[in-house]
Amino acid sequence: MRQRYRQLDEKLQTIRFDQILPGFHRYEFALYTHKTICFEREERPWDDRFRGNTAICYEGRFIAIWDLENDDCPDSDCLCANLVHEMFHAFGLEHGERRFPDELNACAQEDDAHFYGIRMAESRMLAKAADLHLDVCQRRTLLAEFCALRADRMRQYPDLTQYEAQIETVEGMAEYAGLCALRALAPEKYRAQMTQMRQRLAAAHTQLDLRRSCYESGALFLMAAAQAGLDLGRLLADLDQTVFALLSAQLPRMTPAKITPDQACMQLFYERSAKRAQMIREFLDRASAHEGDFSICGYDPMNQFQCGCYLYGTHFFALRDQRTQTVFYLEGPSVLRRTAGVGNRISAWYQPN
Repeated sequence: MRQRYRQLDEKLQTIRFDQILPGFHRYEFALYTHKTICFEREERPWDDRFRGNTAICYEGRFIAIWDLENDDCPDSDCLCANLVHEMFHAFGLEHGERRFPDELNACAQEDDAHFYGIRMAESRMLAKAADLHLDVCQRRTLLAEFCALRADRMRQYPDLTQYEAQIETVEGMAEYAGLCALRALAPEKYRAQMTQMRQRLAAAHTQLDLRRSCYESGALFLMAAAQAGLDLGRLLADLDQTVFALLSAQLPRMTPAKITPDQACMQLFYERSAKRAQMIREFLDRASAHEGDFSICGYDPMNQFQCGCYLYGTHFFALRDQRTQTVFYLEGPSVLRRTAGVGNRISAWYQPN
């Protein structure tokens, strides 16, 4: 792990962070396993502050952390770009970033097949706008058409579409920073990554993975905007508006094209809804219920969904017992029964017998 750390450190030294976004700079980072945390000058035993790949405040300073055991990336250029992604989160935290999405509220929002069906055309338009071979005029036109479609969907589904815009802001900017780092380290890998991201964004199944797809739609929007000559300088200066709001304001307003909801997306939604309901039923049939008054204080937003009042997670939840105020973890697949209208409160949790 020490050798890996040195290799990544050398690569990070070659990146011009301030050219990614004004004021952005390098942060400390740590690599870890379930036993050991590797810092620049020392190694320490693992503690439970180190979970996932993210940025944390550690001993009074923001650092980027990466879990080599559960999410190792054999390509050192790509891993370095991933660390820059996490460093951008540290940068955002240091600058008071507050445009975070409400993940628990989003889980409880009712979506429908039409929402995803019209999202398809919007995603394909953005994928076209991020083509590396376009000139500035072509790119600006496609971006304006994308923004018109997005604004129209936002009028129809304000809460869920705003949720997307918030993820594109917080995670999309970090993903954009990682892409810029990869471009500096290995231009051919950057071009391949851009192609793969555009292909994924234009695929029907991607539309249903709302949170994960917004990492890439946000990054592609920012990359296309930068290449179209839009000003990215205010993205961390105005913390009351999303990236979409700030950048779309720099483009001419257009009337949204009339689109037909994508039938493949709609069918996938119906199939997923049925599958999720069945998963919850089968899980509850073989699980033990633990009744009480609890609040959710930790979760993995990438790996959870809600069906009715039941929130299903595959990785972990952190819960606080409201009676004793103790915090405990549920590792592995779990289901929570949410209390209607009370944000993070639940009335029961379930795990397999």
